[in-house]
Amino acid sequence: MGQGHNNGVGMCLKDICISAVKEKDIEAKLKQVINDWSAANFNFSQFKTRGELLLKGDTTSETVALMEDSLMVLGGLMSNRSVLQLYLVLST
Repeated sequence: MGQGHNNGVGMCLKDICISAVKEKDIEAKLKQVINDWSAANFNFSQFKTRGELLLKGDTTSETVALMEDSLMVLGGLMSNRSVLQLYLVLST
C-alpha cells in the first residue's frame, strides 16, 4: 500500500476520535442540564383564592438563574456544528 492510503486512514481515524470527544462533551453537557432540572424543586404560594399558582419569591431567583444557565448551554449546543451533524446523521 502506498503512503497516500495510510495518510487517508490516519486522517479518518483522527476525525473519528475528534468526533467522539465532541460527542462525549455534548452528552456530558446534556446530562448536566437534565440532572439540574431533575433535582429542581418548585415551591408555590397561594394566589388570592385560586390556589398555589405563584412561585415563591425566595427561590424564584435561583430558578431563573438555573434556567438562564441551561438556556446558555443548550443554545451553545444548538449552534455547534458537531451537534447539527450528529442530528442529521441520527435523523436519517
